[in-house]
Parts: sequence; C-alpha cells; structure tokens
Amino acid sequence: YEISLGLVGSEMCIRDSLDAALKNIKTYKYLQTTAYAKLTELLANANEFQVLIYGYSCAVSDTLLLRGIFEHEKCKRIRILHHGGLSQYENILYNMSRSFTENRKVREKVLPFAMSDSIPQALLSE
Repeated sequence: YEISLGLVGSEMCIRDSLDAALKNIKTYKYLQTTAYAKLTELLANANEFQVLIYGYSCAVSDTLLLRGIFEHEKCKRIRILHHGGLSQYENILYNMSRSFTENRKVREKVLPFAMSDSIPQALLSE
C-alpha cells in the first residue's frame, strides 16, 4: 500500500486510520522492548534446541516470530504439551503448521501426539 506525501482532506483521514490500525500489529509491539532483539541474539548463538509448547495456541498473529523459531536450522524438535488430549494437540498443531513454509518441516520437527505429554490441570473450587 503506497501513500503519497501530498495527501490532503479526506485522503489524509484514510492514512490516519491506517496508522491507528497499525498500532496493534505485533511487529511494531516487538520493537517497544528488547525481548525480540534478545530472542534474535539467542537464536543466532544457539546450539541445537527443542521447543516446548505449553499454554500457548500458536495463533496466526505470531506467524513470523514462530517461523523464525520453528524453521531455525538448529531447532531439531517441537513438542506440544497439551491439557485437552488429542483434540487440543491437533488445534495447536494446525495453528503451528501455518507458521511453516513447508509441510515437510512440520512432519520432521513436531513430535507425535503422546498422552504422556498431558499437562495436569488444577481444579479450582468455587
């Protein structure tokens, strides 16, 4: 999307509303702290590593960040820890697969479903 520097009137409002929409894009939020830079540095200096997924949906909003981790040459395995059995494992897997550029890499890196990877849940009394 290209915006001319000579915008005036109602066209300026379009630009302003686009700027407002961009305020909630995670790419720009990452730049408000040093966490993303630290992650990039960690990955650059990493030995082989495994990713453990727990309590995280791997939603589309984090696709680029997750792609950088999941497809990193030193990421050897991805293990999904679940609390809802096969159904939750599959939901996370489907979300996660959208972060990969090649389905082959999903099959190579993601460990198969295992009930032993279930995370116990505390029951809160009312």
